[in-house]
Amino acid sequence: MKIHEDLVSSIRVLSQIFYSPPSKLFLEELADGLLDEWPDYVDPCNILGQAMKESIKTEVGLNVLLDFKNLFIGIDHIGSWGCAFIDKNNVLLKLRERQLKAYCVENNIDVEFIINEPNEYIGVLLLILSERLNKVSQNTVSNRIGILIEEFMRPWIKLFIVQIEENANTEYYLGAAALLDSLIVYLKKNIFNTQQFTSSSS
Repeated sequence: MKIHEDLVSSIRVLSQIFYSPPSKLFLEELADGLLDEWPDYVDPCNILGQAMKESIKTEVGLNVLLDFKNLFIGIDHIGSWGCAFIDKNNVLLKLRERQLKAYCVENNIDVEFIINEPNEYIGVLLLILSERLNKVSQNTVSNRIGILIEEFMRPWIKLFIVQIEENANTEYYLGAAALLDSLIVYLKKNIFNTQQFTSSSS
């Protein structure tokens, strides 16, 4: 089904947005069509996509890159905002990395990654989620996906979205956070049907 294929594709795009610094090529691909093809599960997607495209074009990607650094790399980056898995030596984050790699092995997901910061954790989670969804049909609820959501994503997503909303300086990352929030709402209502998995829109 197209909505399922589009869902998987959109999750992969969000994964790259949050995991990696925005390259010129990736920003051009977003502005030239990727944002126009976003799944219709996001009601205001055309508005969000247009705002993100305008941010890319008017700021030539420079402010977008600076925003990435401020949000995820700088002194006051997301790792300093406080989180259940952040500690001085990143011991808990590295533990989560090992657990995620074990999850991938158990579920035959061929993904290589390194996690040093919370944004990388979110990006990796989204990539693994897209790979897992790609292995199941649209109407199949997988316990393995439920484990990924409940054990790995739920403690992070709400704080991650809220902090981006409060600290981002570009429409690019504000729009990306809104798209992620809409994705989570859709997954909660239509795929996983769990009341425990909440987003900032809940």
